Amino acid sequence: MSIPGIHTRVGGVWKEATEQYVRVGGVWKRIDEAYVRVGGAWKRIAEKVVPGSQWYSAAGSYSFTVPAHNSITGQVWGGGGGGGGVGSSGWATGGSGGNSAFGGIGAYGGGPGGSGGGAGGSAWGGSSQVSGSTGESGAVSSFPSVSGYGGAGGGSYAGGGGGARATRQGQNGGADGNAGGWPGGGGGGAVRLYNSGNSPIGRGGGGGGGGGYSAITYARGVYVRGSSITIVVGGGGGGGSLSALSVGGSGANGGVYVSWS
Repeated sequence: MSIPGIHTRVGGVWKEATEQYVRVGGVWKRIDEAYVRVGGAWKRIAEKVVPGSQWYSAAGSYSFTVPAHNSITGQVWGGGGGGGGVGSSGWATGGSGGNSAFGGIGAYGGGPGGSGGGAGGSAWGGSSQVSGSTGESGAVSSFPSVSGYGGAGGGSYAGGGGGARATRQGQNGGADGNAGGWPGGGGGGAVRLYNSGNSPIGRGGGGGGGGGYSAITYARGVYVRGSSITIVVGGGGGGGSLSALSVGGSGANGGVYVSWS
């Protein structure tokens, strides 16, 4: 831990004192906070920094109260897109993932899967920005046997993986898509196989795109202790559904991780 705000001159150079002590009854004791009297009022000039961290995982808006710190790091993941659903009459497009934010940085949610894979979400404002992976398209085959799969969902950088492929062997049946991993993984596409005049046909839904990723570290002074930073966590997109046949996998919620030291 350290107490920012107090400096000492060493060899002609001012350096921040990481710890301060006072002698009380012959014993040196560490100071957690220091105050100075200005115009009759006591004002804090130094304070103890206790490192910590906090996750935000449920979709919604929050207010983060800035603690004493030397630096604060925010990492943001957008919600994953929902996987495409399928049925005898076509494909059902999933839902888009929601956007997430930490102050002035953020990450877009992944695009929905449908007849093809959804696009990965991009990001804004961070010193590090990485787009999510694109969802995989589904496919079916009649050789050497009837089989098919719904495409895997796209993953989110340093976050959740996309939902795995949903597979099906043989006619007249299907499989729902698999959910994406938290935070930000896209849902996998569904698959359905059936007969039409003794000709095996079917469809595989596309996987949803992974949520984007953004991160930044703020030095002390950008945000003062006790101020608020708005946080938004984007929800995962729902899986596409066509008459409840072979439903696409749900995208995972995004997330925000805040740490300070």
